[in-house]
Amino acid sequence: DTLLLFFSIYVLFALLKKKDKTKVEKFVLLLFLTLVVTSLLFPVITATHRALPFLLSIIFLISLTFSNKQYSIFEVFKIKNKIWEQ
Repeated sequence: DTLLLFFSIYVLFALLKKKDKTKVEKFVLLLFLTLVVTSLLFPVITATHRALPFLLSIIFLISLTFSNKQYSIFEVFKIKNKIWEQ
């Protein structure tokens, strides 16, 4: 889980650098920005029931690491993925 979290940080920076973003990528970036802003301004992370909608951005970032995009874990480490090759 920790390795996926670190790799999702790499995906976050790759999304920030990317010029043409899809709607899903824009949504994940906006959700992550909302998480950062609300964490700085309000104590939302301390209460789990309030933090869950904002922590979804991290879950979505981790899910993007397994996509078929150029920043995915399969493309970065040149891993052959049988699901995307079909």
